[in-house]
Amino acid sequence: MTKSTSLWQLRIRRFRKDRLAVVSLGIISILLISAILAQVIAPYDPASQRMSERRLPPGSPGHLLGTDGFGRDIASRLVYGGRISLMVGLVSVGVGMLIGMTLGLIAGYFKHLDNLIMRVMDILLAFPGVLIAIIVVAILGPGLYNVIIAISVFSIPMFARLTRGATLSAKEETYVLAARSLGAPTSRILLQHILPNIVSPIIVFATVRIGVSILNAAALSFLGIGAQPPMPEWGVMISEGRNFLYTSPYIAFVPGLAILIVVLSFNLLGDGIRDALDPFQSD
Repeated sequence: MTKSTSLWQLRIRRFRKDRLAVVSLGIISILLISAILAQVIAPYDPASQRMSERRLPPGSPGHLLGTDGFGRDIASRLVYGGRISLMVGLVSVGVGMLIGMTLGLIAGYFKHLDNLIMRVMDILLAFPGVLIAIIVVAILGPGLYNVIIAISVFSIPMFARLTRGATLSAKEETYVLAARSLGAPTSRILLQHILPNIVSPIIVFATVRIGVSILNAAALSFLGIGAQPPMPEWGVMISEGRNFLYTSPYIAFVPGLAILIVVLSFNLLGDGIRDALDPFQSD
């Protein structure tokens, strides 16, 4: 058994001991599968209106979670909304992580660029993330893709700071100094020596950020500057359901509960991955 194999087996064993993280992974896996198979799982077209079936309560024949104010099946909209939320979370965090990691590596390794890059990141961090997103959406206009751009923008400085700090520490390690003394090109040092040794905390942070991004996207849609009706996005569903809070509260409660469960699952999964990758964690 190789050392690498033993290390990963140890990490997997640690992760499996965290029951909350395992359950969270199961929930996220179900969300991913339902997002991929939404057209097969959803019983109705999420945009199909049936005014004769408006506001049917959960458990009604043919409508497990009831219908909304336009007679649309809530379960179908919830499934399709999961696809949208997952896409927003993964794409926005992926773009923010890619750009942020690149800037962080450059800032941490090249001292003469550090001050310039990090002062720009400090300016972005001086504003609340949602405020930056609102400004970006206000400039680009409302819409799902502009929301992805907005969330990516305020994810960049967080990844850049995290990567910079890890790079500053890693570049003084013996293996990096040895590679530099042997004349290894800078790109090789960054990508083959530094990046693989600092990627663990970045993965953990990215996992948590996916949940936060889903929450922020829903908030922007709720405010009317994100995804637009009749798109079956969870924030839009809550916004449409707030008009019926006293008569049919489930219209807003169901997508709100879905957001709560998914965001909490990503947070718990991130905690589980962090503990599994921690070299100082006891078995």
